[in-house]
Amino acid sequence: METKGGVESCMNRALATVRAATEVLTSAGCEADLLQGICDITVHHGAYRFAWVAYPGEDGANQVLRPMAHAGYESGYLAQVCTGRASSCAGSGPATTAIRTGKTVIVRSDSDSSIPGCDKADFGNSRSCIALPLRWNKETYGALVILASRTGSFDQREAEELGELADKLSAGIYSLRLKKNHRSVERALRNEKEAQEALSRILSLGLRPISLVEKLDKVLDILFEVSWLGLEKEGSVFLARGRELRLVAQRHLNPELQCLCDSVPFGYCLCGQAAAQGATVFRQHLGDDHPVRFDGITDHGHYCQPILSSEGVLGVLNLYVPAGHIQDDAESAFVRAVSDSLAGIIERELADQERQRLAAVVEASPDYVCIGDVDATPNYFNGRARALLEHCGISDYASCRLFSDEASERIRREGIPTALREGIWQSEGVIRMENRNLPVSQVILAPRDGSGKPAFLATICRDISDRKEAETAAEQIAVREKQFANAVINSLPEIFFLLDFSGRLLRWNVNFERELGYTSEALAQMRLTDLAAPSDFEACVEAFTAARVAGVSIEVELQTLTGRKVPYVINAMPIDEPEHTRAAIVGVGMDISNRKALEAEMERRACHDFLTGLLNRHCFTEHLERELDRADRYECPVTLILLDIDDFKSVNDAHGHDVGDRALKHVASCLQNAVRSADVLARWGGEEFVILTPETQLESGRFLAEKLRVELERARFSPVGTITASFGIAEYQPREGADTLLKRVDNALYAAKHAGRNCVHRG
Repeated sequence: METKGGVESCMNRALATVRAATEVLTSAGCEADLLQGICDITVHHGAYRFAWVAYPGEDGANQVLRPMAHAGYESGYLAQVCTGRASSCAGSGPATTAIRTGKTVIVRSDSDSSIPGCDKADFGNSRSCIALPLRWNKETYGALVILASRTGSFDQREAEELGELADKLSAGIYSLRLKKNHRSVERALRNEKEAQEALSRILSLGLRPISLVEKLDKVLDILFEVSWLGLEKEGSVFLARGRELRLVAQRHLNPELQCLCDSVPFGYCLCGQAAAQGATVFRQHLGDDHPVRFDGITDHGHYCQPILSSEGVLGVLNLYVPAGHIQDDAESAFVRAVSDSLAGIIERELADQERQRLAAVVEASPDYVCIGDVDATPNYFNGRARALLEHCGISDYASCRLFSDEASERIRREGIPTALREGIWQSEGVIRMENRNLPVSQVILAPRDGSGKPAFLATICRDISDRKEAETAAEQIAVREKQFANAVINSLPEIFFLLDFSGRLLRWNVNFERELGYTSEALAQMRLTDLAAPSDFEACVEAFTAARVAGVSIEVELQTLTGRKVPYVINAMPIDEPEHTRAAIVGVGMDISNRKALEAEMERRACHDFLTGLLNRHCFTEHLERELDRADRYECPVTLILLDIDDFKSVNDAHGHDVGDRALKHVASCLQNAVRSADVLARWGGEEFVILTPETQLESGRFLAEKLRVELERARFSPVGTITASFGIAEYQPREGADTLLKRVDNALYAAKHAGRNCVHRG
């Protein structure tokens, strides 16, 4: 227990602390100075051992405390708090409890158990502690923690005085925060005003009668005058042309850099990335993604802001910032607003250019063009139309009538209402001239304004005299050509047909009916694909679909009425035929039955030995190359067997070559009956035969060769008797190639011959 004198002493130091804090509370310029000043006064004027201010952790979790200011003689204690060894950092110490509950926490002895979880680490070398919540508007945002050297400190009166200190500190903190927020708001308002003024100046440039390049240069100058923007006095504007950016405006760029950046592809360097992505690219420094460099270039940052419209990328605004510049939300928003303003200026300029080009085209057009109000009162005629009016002796353009009464009435009753309702009306008519009538095609257009209402009426008339004369002549020619075409088509030895877009037969020659056996009535209800053999149906559909846009050639089997399948080569291509408005494809087909039979026989002879019927050497070599490629790719075994008939020359010498040929056929037959279905057997040449055995290792190949040797030896052949053969085998080694493998197996066969014949030797 403290004595009465001790209590008075504690009370006095609390009062001294509160009185001394008044000056700090009124003079502190920022929150950090205020907190540190209170801690210093608490220790120096109040003679407390240690004082510190705790705020919750940055994640808002009260169990993690942040010391914001401190003073006194317990730096080791504060280190424990910061590293989490004190219970204050575990959510149960005095400071944490005060912040969590919003109530003062007093621990008058380091052995006090009134605070659950409180331990010696919460006091350091002190004996008592008070944690005063810092509150404002019912919100607790921190705690003032004071440690005393003596046990029993912080009675009720002392705690009340220190509570007043905490309340004043809370009020001071709140006041400083209000001032800080007020200054931030004032600064933001000033910046916003300056930004709006700059945007207003930029928008006004769009109305000035200067070139687009001058406007863009002045936009850069305006941006450099905005005081709160952290820009260097360098920048540029690119305009997009296809997938490329062209430098059109710049301020203070290095001449070498201007040359390097004259044309920038989309995706290249920072500006190209902004154009390709359609999004802002910001960099604090020059990096690897800024490949454009020149001697003397210094480090800097970039705002590369795409200039976007509803149609795509119009260009890129490129602004320089100092190296290490921190991107600011307000700054970024302003740059985007500038790019939006630039988009409007550029779109308007491009639209003006387009209008000027269009006006020049209309004025020089060979068509007759009249533009007027929506009530059909004309107010403009192009050069060709004015010449026509002068030729007709018409000087009052507003009331002129060039069309007949009937045509004029149709235009008034049908043409203009349709154009106003649907945007366009088209027709043909005749303009009355002094000595003749001029046939014209006529289009009335009613373009809409921004509200969707018709803005004006435009009438375009084109002289179609030549077309009309050509149409008349063409009709006469068409009649004669049709007669000639019918004669030619029916005299063709091939089948001929005409299809519509659905593939339905529209026209065919007599040979088509005769070859396929169908009547005209039946063919009129059929599609060409109905005649295709089932195996060729899909290919036929695919080919004739492609023939709608380009010529095709296809081999297909057509099925006759009796079910016979006839191979044809059909050439088809798209056409336009006025008589058949549905016509799409014309085709001619030739019967290739004889050619197919000849090709099959030629193919068989090209790949097979004439005498034995086995594969020949050339065809076998192709099989070998493919199998060795597969073996290399999938690392699977392959074994090759080469055999030679023993003493074959003596058979020819003793019995004649006809018996020799029969002996070769006999050996081929024995081998065919004994090899596996996956094996490839061929006559290699003379009395040599070769067998390719996929997926077979050397030992299995040896077993097969031995089996073939035995089978051949057992098979009797009259008049020779027993025929034997020597075998060489070799397993393919990865990547050795066909030539090396054949050389090894040939050596193995040679060794078998020298070993006494009628044996198997491995290579």
